[in-house]
Amino acid sequence: MVVLDEMRKKNKSSKIKQNKETASSGVVSEKGRVVQLVWDLQKGKGWGSEEDLSASKMKENCPFSILEITSVEIGVVAVKSIKSNYYLAMNKKGKVYGSKEFNSDCKLKERIEENGYNTYASLNWKHNGRQMFVALNGRGATKRGQKTRRKNTSAHFLPMG
Repeated sequence: MVVLDEMRKKNKSSKIKQNKETASSGVVSEKGRVVQLVWDLQKGKGWGSEEDLSASKMKENCPFSILEITSVEIGVVAVKSIKSNYYLAMNKKGKVYGSKEFNSDCKLKERIEENGYNTYASLNWKHNGRQMFVALNGRGATKRGQKTRRKNTSAHFLPMG
């Protein structure tokens, strides 16, 4: 788990340090926006929303931006919303959804990219032999996994505490 010490709009090479005390985090997309994964408690469907990253607008204590990233095995994590207790999951068609129970769809391969951001790909599902990544479009809605690639900035996230 990494924690963001400083995030400056102009300088994306922020200092990162190891934090062993907490697994809760908000997530910042590479485009410099705060990402909040919000879960519909009745349907278990997830969607994302983004807002500009600035000291005045950033909601550090927003309950929907608090996510628990837990290691399942080496290189594999589970992402869970603290507020709703739903897990971030991706089905075999690449649809991102919220699952009340932890299952194989909830296992995501976490990789730290060369630019320092993290990508999350489905452990079990591929599309035509290619990995499917968790990604957000320009409006903050989730993209289908088969439309994503590792190098797309829409699939780059930065866990923060």
